[in-house]
Amino acid sequence: YATTDNKLLLNNGIIDLPIKRIDGIKRGVSYDGQNAITYYELIGEKNDLFTYKIILKTGRTHQIRVHFSHLNSPLLNDTLYGGKITDGILGLVCGEVEFFHPVKKEKVNICL
Repeated sequence: YATTDNKLLLNNGIIDLPIKRIDGIKRGVSYDGQNAITYYELIGEKNDLFTYKIILKTGRTHQIRVHFSHLNSPLLNDTLYGGKITDGILGLVCGEVEFFHPVKKEKVNICL
């Protein structure tokens, strides 16, 4: 889940923008970057804060952070990508992880 203080234009959608390293650990959207696809859906709105459920089609470094920042909605407390500093609110929280285990050859689902 991702929380920001600036609502995206649409309540749900797909962000399909390539990402590449631009400086040190920082990444950015670039036409010559690697394919990166993020699905999002607005699931909560309270006190001018907006929480989105995120599903990643790809798994690029900083993908959610880069995509939201590029759309002028940086995650709360994410100073690397321009997020507003707040007390007591996490800008990015993992709720569930699902992947194909390379050794066991089966899908693994972890709900947190």
